[in-house]
Amino acid sequence: MKKTLILVLTIAISLSSFTKTYASNATNIKRIYGKDRYKTSVNISNNFKNGSLQNIIVTSGKNFPDALAGSVLSKKLDAPIVLAGSTIKESADCIEYIDNNLSKSGTIYLLGGQGSINSSFENHIKNKGFKNIVRLGGKDRFETNMSIVNFMNVKKNTPIFIVNAFGFADALSISSIASIKGYPIIMTSDSKLSLQAKEMIEKIQPKEIYIIGGQGSVKDIIKNEIKTISPWLKENNINRIEGQDRYATSLNICKYFNLDADNAVIANGSNFPDALSGSALASKLNSPIILTNGSDISNQKSFIDSKKFKTVYLLGGLSSINLKIEYSLKGSDNITENERTYINSLISYCSKFYYESNKASLYILETFGDIFSNKTIENLSQEDKNKELLDNIIKGYDDLEIYFKTHRKNLISLRNDVYNLQGPENMISLKENYIKNIDNYIDNVDKITEVCNSYKKALTNIKFNFKINTFQDLKNELKKISTTEKAFLNINKELEKSEQSIGKLVEDLSTIRSSIE
Repeated sequence: MKKTLILVLTIAISLSSFTKTYASNATNIKRIYGKDRYKTSVNISNNFKNGSLQNIIVTSGKNFPDALAGSVLSKKLDAPIVLAGSTIKESADCIEYIDNNLSKSGTIYLLGGQGSINSSFENHIKNKGFKNIVRLGGKDRFETNMSIVNFMNVKKNTPIFIVNAFGFADALSISSIASIKGYPIIMTSDSKLSLQAKEMIEKIQPKEIYIIGGQGSVKDIIKNEIKTISPWLKENNINRIEGQDRYATSLNICKYFNLDADNAVIANGSNFPDALSGSALASKLNSPIILTNGSDISNQKSFIDSKKFKTVYLLGGLSSINLKIEYSLKGSDNITENERTYINSLISYCSKFYYESNKASLYILETFGDIFSNKTIENLSQEDKNKELLDNIIKGYDDLEIYFKTHRKNLISLRNDVYNLQGPENMISLKENYIKNIDNYIDNVDKITEVCNSYKKALTNIKFNFKINTFQDLKNELKKISTTEKAFLNINKELEKSEQSIGKLVEDLSTIRSSIE
């Protein structure tokens, strides 16, 4: 129950009177998500034509290299990339999608070896009547990468992209560009070209090579190796596209190639599953993939605004890309009055919560501050004064118990009001966040009440059963029940966590409100 949190709220509320910070007035936002990576994969793939697909690509939902190497193949085959699990049960969504959308004469491409997509999945699909199954895999990610590139039958002199095989972000960022242009993605370690990479470079003899990522992803020693095995390339034919981090690299890729696109795909740069199938969607839409950390898109916003995309696709639920990003992109013209009212109501309820919390803090400080003031303690030289202090402490706990009953009642009233608050379906998580934290706060108020009652009983026992001649005697007895005080402090930490969480909610709400006014 810290006063500083009230200041945080005050600042957040004052910021909610912003003028338009993010002015995007004609962007349609489409969020594609599911309850897990497999359902998200299917929901993304549903953006391909349904019921008449001739090709579907299946890759592991547990690992990323195979899928990202296959993004160019997805464009070539006009095929969605669907994620499978390690068991038939875990792959149920993938299997259902194949059943509903692939022609019996169609082909299923399995990316990766048995360690990625095992034979039980393959046999299960065959037993359903799908006989055309092609596995593009090898003993490791480098062999799988080469198998995919070789299958694509890349023309000689086609430019290529070099990416780190052990980090998904750079490969994801370049995947749609590679697909649209038909440039293969070749994977390497950070400091040495694999034998497979060398073989592919020598076979394709690319006229341009793009190294994606900084020195932490692909070191200059790789560039030197490329020069050695590619004597036909000049210095300016080997280009590095990088940024300070994965998000800056992603943005710089978008700026470098500057696609003329109607759509963009936004993906979380630290959560690969949602984005795997998204690389196929971005390829189909001829759209760039822009990475975000999931909570802030301010660095990418000016680029997105300048491109005037008609539709921006967000891959994943709110844990992947939060509502602040969604509404900063949505633009005020696409906001309903219901959304505005809902946001303002939640901010108001957060303010009411902090008012209650602050009142409780001040009450405790005033009640026990007077009892334990230095002036009071200095005057404790006689037994009757010690008893007087003890009586005051006990009365303080009595008063606190009464106060907390009213405090709890007010909090429950707030919780119920928010529970009954009607709002847009995509914003329900905001009120759920509020309810979760106020419920936690109420639980800990109950615990504090129990601790206070326990403390009061112990103090009453001291009063009637022990002889207290000096203040030191009182302190000695209080030490015996100090574990109760520690419990109080631990509960108070939990209360502060709830306050901080609602403070963060207020910040998010204020940012959203600034985007839509």
